[in-house]
Amino acid sequence: MQLIIREIDLDRDAEGVARMFNESDLAWPGTFIEGKPMTAEDVHRWHTEQAFLAVYLAEVDGEIAGYASLVEGEQGQQGEGYLDLLNVNPKFHGLHIGRKLVQTCVNRAIQEGFKRHTLGTWSNNLKAVPVYKKTG
Repeated sequence: MQLIIREIDLDRDAEGVARMFNESDLAWPGTFIEGKPMTAEDVHRWHTEQAFLAVYLAEVDGEIAGYASLVEGEQGQQGEGYLDLLNVNPKFHGLHIGRKLVQTCVNRAIQEGFKRHTLGTWSNNLKAVPVYKKTG
């Protein structure tokens, strides 16, 4: 297995990102895509409308397996990093991809000079909470 963590190339990756979120939907409480399959066009629109500082992908043997987006600040907290969204396709769970993506975002926040890096999740997110705790 070859795992690569890299920044998104929207033109090249939109279709693979859409596929990853579609395959991950049942792992989200209440659904992520709300019953409408995500398309490459949806991914393009989403990423051109949002002010992401960085978006990282985990690629396993050429397939997009995970996603993490970083923004500056949450709810007006400028000067700090915020992990906006983390997702790993369930077929790649257990490979520590989520932890590697979180760490990549933390490292980027440090490079940006942020003194603080935060995220939000729900307490019943039993798969993600341990990842966040282990990453610090």
